[in-house]
Amino acid sequence: MKTFALYLESGPKNKKTMVHVLDLLGCVATGPTTEEALAATPVAIRARLRFLKRHGEPVDPRAEFRTKIAEHVTQGQWLGNGDPALVFQPDLKPLTPKDTQTYIR
Repeated sequence: MKTFALYLESGPKNKKTMVHVLDLLGCVATGPTTEEALAATPVAIRARLRFLKRHGEPVDPRAEFRTKIAEHVTQGQWLGNGDPALVFQPDLKPLTPKDTQTYIR
């Protein structure tokens, strides 16, 4: 079973949270609280998988999956709104040639 790592950014007092699923480029879920954003995440993941399937990627949108919080950033100026300066730990690793081709496609 696939496990998707979740990367969260939350504003003050965990209000207005954005969840990023870095394994599914472009997949985000939002909510007025961290709990509501996390509850919306499985729906966002399934929607992104359906999108990828329609565009020829070998994914199964109906497959079971798990999620786990990998990182939760709570300090920053625009958190919860898609902070343009936000960097998660995976963002600091160089892309492999395979990753580069996947992202270009």
